[in-house]
Amino acid sequence: MKMKLISLNIWGGRLKNDLLQFLKNRSEVDVFLFQEVCNKSSKDDEEVAEPYIFSDIAKVLSGYRAIFAKADDNGWGLAAFVREGVEIKEVGDIFITQYRNDKDEIIGKKRNLQYVTIRNITLFNYHGIWTGKGKEDIEERFEQSNKIVDFIKYFKGEIILAGDFNLLPDTIRVSKCWRRDWV
Repeated sequence: MKMKLISLNIWGGRLKNDLLQFLKNRSEVDVFLFQEVCNKSSKDDEEVAEPYIFSDIAKVLSGYRAIFAKADDNGWGLAAFVREGVEIKEVGDIFITQYRNDKDEIIGKKRNLQYVTIRNITLFNYHGIWTGKGKEDIEERFEQSNKIVDFIKYFKGEIILAGDFNLLPDTIRVSKCWRRDWV
């Protein structure tokens, strides 16, 4: 059985109307994985383009189970939307860099990896670290990649690793690490 998946960095909802219209026309999709999602309970952060974008998406994708993986106390995180009727076996997240409640956040470093297991497939959703200095190989990205690989290699069945990794195609970790033959 085929599965249709879309993964998008939604850029905090800055293009909210276009995004919601796009989603309305994607009824054939089984799973959506989103990065840069905000799920606020109140509008107290002026930096957030759309503080309630998770709820807005959930309204449009009403036939989907909405799963949010909070990355920080400001409401930022990752989201998965799985079509109703698709059995979910497991859901969770793990921190790859820093932790949710770390008070001294280094800009762009607090990152979690969301996972959802359906059928015999585990889908991983990630938003890679951003330093503001480009997407070249740096030690923090090597550590990020190694931690992801160390975690996902223990999952049985098929895997799909999706997201915005903030990497370039020719980085060392892309060419040497992101293959299923690690085990």
